[in-house]
Amino acid sequence: KVRGNVTARSEDNSMLVLSENAEVTGDVTVPHMIVNGRIQGNVIASERLELQARAEIMGDVTYKVIEIAAGAVVNGIFQRTAEKTANITRLRAAEGDDK
Repeated sequence: KVRGNVTARSEDNSMLVLSENAEVTGDVTVPHMIVNGRIQGNVIASERLELQARAEIMGDVTYKVIEIAAGAVVNGIFQRTAEKTANITRLRAAEGDDK
């Protein structure tokens, strides 16, 4: 368990891998990230983010490239960034979804 922010510089080309038992409470900012654990905080992956089947993120997600496996959960806003500008992609509720 990590309580606090995790940060790596984009130019370092670092990668963070969170296993299914890992838990982070705080914001995470790294170039490359593979998540199969739980993050309670905002996530910024300046290059690539991979959410595996047991990933759970409770916070906003900013990414350049993303891969999401069936079963992964995100409760927040997705923002895709191309270079230095972020575009917000808002997902619409499915028809018949009361939430």
